[in-house]
Amino acid sequence: IGVFDNFICKFIVYITDSPLEEKEQKKLKKFNILYQFHAHHGEYDWGSYKRGIHFLKVNGYLEKAEELILANDSTYAPLKSFVPMFKEMSKRNTYQGIKYQKKD
Repeated sequence: IGVFDNFICKFIVYITDSPLEEKEQKKLKKFNILYQFHAHHGEYDWGSYKRGIHFLKVNGYLEKAEELILANDSTYAPLKSFVPMFKEMSKRNTYQGIKYQKKD
């Protein structure tokens, strides 16, 4: 779990495709976790996204959301502040993805 800036999110839906040890669950308590699910569901990353979006939809959060960020621990985010990136992205009204490609 990385560092969450208040600029980025108001709450977190935390879903994993594997059990989470109690000591690791305790680490989540410092974040504003709206919902968490950590058990084997067999659908890996996309199955976790599906479960999170479903939770948000059936509980009325999805239609109220200004933005939805799907993050994954098997990818790396910017190692600096997200603020400039999200300010630039907010100028556009579109779906966006972030990728980095090492230049040779």
